[in-house]
Amino acid sequence: MKLLVTAGDTRSGRQKQHITRSSLAALSSATATPVGFCPPGGSISDTCAELLANHQLTYVSAVGEGAKCSHGLALLPFRWTEVDALYFEPFMSQYREQLYGSAALKSLEEWATALKSVIQQALDTGGYYSVIFHPYLLSEDEGRREVFREFLRALKATDDLWIAPCRDIAEHLLGTPPQQ
Repeated sequence: MKLLVTAGDTRSGRQKQHITRSSLAALSSATATPVGFCPPGGSISDTCAELLANHQLTYVSAVGEGAKCSHGLALLPFRWTEVDALYFEPFMSQYREQLYGSAALKSLEEWATALKSVIQQALDTGGYYSVIFHPYLLSEDEGRREVFREFLRALKATDDLWIAPCRDIAEHLLGTPPQQ
């Protein structure tokens, strides 16, 4: 379900408010309420960020680099190179073309290399990095599951990284106590 439409949306502010309110109500339950948003296609507008903050979301994760706070939200960006779908989904061809000069699907080895690279980059330079996995992609292929397991083993092998859900990172950046 799309919570909102993204940067190219032409709906009125009132329509966007309604979509957001309705979507959050539908996704909320007695035990869980959404606290963040990752937009389909990876981009949002400034008005979208404001709208999310006005609905008490604490973070948004759109394409970019470097975590920061803006509009009362933690901005927790991701890079396409750390999204599994970039490597294996046919509909991601335009992003592969932009990043690699070819729309061709990528190999397991290329994905594994990208995951090792993000760990090394985090160790070498610090900062915030977000790695996105889609369970349906992992379930389709044993090789992908093994790359994922190896990535998890590599993360567990270091004590020098803070591995946390976006919710916890947002709370840290915004200076709010974690919810129990």
